[in-house]
Amino acid sequence: INAEYMGPFNRIIEMSTKEVKRRKNIQESGAEVSKWSKALKSDSEWDKKDLFDVLFWLRQVFAILAGVLWGCIPFVGLAGHILFVTSSGLVFFLYYSKYLGVDEEEMGRMDLATEGLWPSYALFLALWITVYSLQF
Repeated sequence: INAEYMGPFNRIIEMSTKEVKRRKNIQESGAEVSKWSKALKSDSEWDKKDLFDVLFWLRQVFAILAGVLWGCIPFVGLAGHILFVTSSGLVFFLYYSKYLGVDEEEMGRMDLATEGLWPSYALFLALWITVYSLQF
């Protein structure tokens, strides 16, 4: 059979292979592994919805920490905004691409990069302003 002709079927075979691995993990452990325990392992298979949930909430935690830190240091002006957006982008890019080894093309490069970014930015701003205002 011609390999080019089998193109669409390769995706189905790949998906079924992932399903077999997932079921094997369930059988071995007796229960499905939670997405939070998978977030700590670098060799886990990811469902798109679960990965995006983890990225969203981790980004919120990062925003809380950064907002309090920026308010305590105290950062002011555009530099604080730019530093948050770039550090958030860099940290999470390294997390999902290098640590988790997620295929960016399969999950969507822009979706991965921006998942939870704007809500985390709003949370960051609220905490940055509040902590800074309470101190100074």
